[in-house]
Amino acid sequence: MIRLAQSSGLCRQGSDPRMRLVKAAEDLRRKVFASLPWGVRLGSTLFNLRFAADAATFGRLTYGLFHVYGVNGLPRTPAIPETLRQIDKLPANYGLEFGQKARRVAGKYLSDADQVDEVLSSTALKLVGNMTLDGRLRGMWLYEAENYVLKMVQNQALDLLRSDRVRRHDDLTELLHEPGSWDNLDNLIPEHEQEQIKRELEKAVSPRILPDLPLYFDLLLDGYSNKTIAENQMLPSLREKPLTQQGLAKYRSKVKDVLRRHFEIRAEIHL
Repeated sequence: MIRLAQSSGLCRQGSDPRMRLVKAAEDLRRKVFASLPWGVRLGSTLFNLRFAADAATFGRLTYGLFHVYGVNGLPRTPAIPETLRQIDKLPANYGLEFGQKARRVAGKYLSDADQVDEVLSSTALKLVGNMTLDGRLRGMWLYEAENYVLKMVQNQALDLLRSDRVRRHDDLTELLHEPGSWDNLDNLIPEHEQEQIKRELEKAVSPRILPDLPLYFDLLLDGYSNKTIAENQMLPSLREKPLTQQGLAKYRSKVKDVLRRHFEIRAEIHL
């Protein structure tokens, strides 16, 4: 765990009792989050990275899961995934048209691009994490499975719209109330691989370009959203050069690049 005093702008040295109270509350929050199942912590991290929010990744992930779940009528591909880890063997544009359709469905209800990203990411995590979908989708034809997923996208968009555009997903409160939603996520990234991912992040880019990248990943694993990290300047570099929540996009992109390569390497091993 990262020590709050090292990483957060919330607490400063001194004897202010309010600051001591804030620090105690944050320490408790970290301990509680660390005690949650790995699938929940991973789900929070991937959501804050906007995992599978772009059309290409969402479409390929969905079609890959359709293969894993036994959906009929999928387009031909030289590599047919049998597990989550093998989906990255699919061609880059496999399912792209469906991913574009999913973004259009979300865009009918939400004009903000980041909210559309939010909807697709939360839908993708539901698809990956909920083991009961295997039984629901198995044997369906492609158009039926597509409509099932598009209905999920629509429901996620409507839920966000009804929340008066308040970012209620930032702390994953709603999703934590769905016990089955995270059952399968540890098959995507087992807990023991997090240290290897951190080592890959350390080598991924010069600290002069993206300082504190491994620390950023640690904060996500501790359950902090991009909004909280940016506003509270929880990276040392942010205290020198503040960034907005949107400004952290370059950090998100680099972590996603490393995770993508991580998945591809593991897929090679498991094929």
